[in-house]
Amino acid sequence: SKPSLGSVAPLDVDTDATLTANSDSRIASQKAVKAYVDATVLPPQTQISALERDVMQSYLLSAVNGGWAAGQFTDGSYDGFNADTIAANSTSQTYDPGKFYSNFNAHVMVSAAVGTAIGTMTPIANGFDGNTAQAQAVAGPTVIADYGYLGKDWGAGVTKTISKVVVWSITGNTGYDGTTGASTITIRVEGSTDNFATSIVDLGGISFTDANINISTTISGLNTSTAYRYHRISMTSTQGAAGYKSCSELEFYTPQAPTNMTLVSNALSPAPAVAPAQVKTMVLWKPVDSCTLNTDFTAEATRDGSTWTTGTLTDTGLTISGFKVLWTAIDVSAQPSGTTVKYRLKTLNTKAQQVKGVAMTIA
Repeated sequence: SKPSLGSVAPLDVDTDATLTANSDSRIASQKAVKAYVDATVLPPQTQISALERDVMQSYLLSAVNGGWAAGQFTDGSYDGFNADTIAANSTSQTYDPGKFYSNFNAHVMVSAAVGTAIGTMTPIANGFDGNTAQAQAVAGPTVIADYGYLGKDWGAGVTKTISKVVVWSITGNTGYDGTTGASTITIRVEGSTDNFATSIVDLGGISFTDANINISTTISGLNTSTAYRYHRISMTSTQGAAGYKSCSELEFYTPQAPTNMTLVSNALSPAPAVAPAQVKTMVLWKPVDSCTLNTDFTAEATRDGSTWTTGTLTDTGLTISGFKVLWTAIDVSAQPSGTTVKYRLKTLNTKAQQVKGVAMTIA
C-alpha cells in the first residue's frame, strides 16, 4: 500500500492590502496582492492624472504660443486651432483670425449717434452723419509719413467688440487720398483702453490700390477676443505730400447675438488598438457672456464615433492666452465597443463663447 501523505491544515486568507497583518501565517488574496502592487510599485492614480494634465497643457501651450499645426502624441492629440481644422464636422461656428472658434458671426451696425467721435481727420462730425456721398467729408494729414485716423470713444465704463468696419471714400475721382494719381491705401482697425496714448492694438486691416472712385471698403474678420472702449481706423497712403487721408463715412459693426455652436473633432489618429474606457479632454475656453460650466458649455466623448457621453468640466484655475483651462475625464466604457474616438463641445443657451484649443487622451 502507498504511504499516507498526511493532512495539511489550510491557511486563512488575508485580505489586508498592506500584507502586514499575520503575513507569516496567512495567504494574501489576489485583491490584496493587486492593491499592494498598485500602491507600492505604481504611482497613485491622482499622480498619474496630474501628470496627464501637465502633458496635455504643455502641448496646448506650445501649440498656441508656437503656432503648431494640430498633432498627436501617444494615445492622444492636440489642436491649438491655428488653422480651421474641424469646420467640416461642426455647426454654427465661426473661425476667427485670432485662431479660435466663436459662436457669433453676423454683424449689426452701431448707431452713428452712439459714442463720441475722435480723430485727426476733420471735420470729425461729417464722418458719422450718415452721408456716404460727400465731396470732402473728413480730411487727414497730407504728409506721406503721417496717417489719418477717425474713430469713437464709446464712453466711460463702456466697451464694445467690433467685428466689421465699412469705410466710404469721398465722392468724385479722388478716392481715399484726395488725389487723382494711383496709390496704395492701407486701413487698419485698432482698439485701445486709453484713447491710444500707449495702448494701440491692431485688430486687422486691408491694403489695396485706390480706385479713385466713390466706393466703400469692408474690413471684416477682425480679432474679436477683447472688447475696447476706443476704436478707430488708421489710414495711410503712398501718394505723397499732396495725398490726404480721407473718407466720407465710417461705420462700426458688432457681432450679432450668438447662436448655439457644436464643435466636433476629427477621430483620434492613429486609432487605439483596443476600445478605450475613458476619454480625457482639456479645453481652452473663454466665456464672453456670463456662463455656467456644464450648463452653457458642455463636453462629450465617443469611442464608436456615434454614441456620446457627457462629462463634467472643471476649471483648473489656469489660463493660456487669456483662455480658461478646463478638464474632464469621460467614462465611455458603457458605449458600444469601438476605436473611433472623438470629442464634441457645445455652447448652449445662446451665450457668447470662444474655444481656443483642445487636447485629448484615452485610457
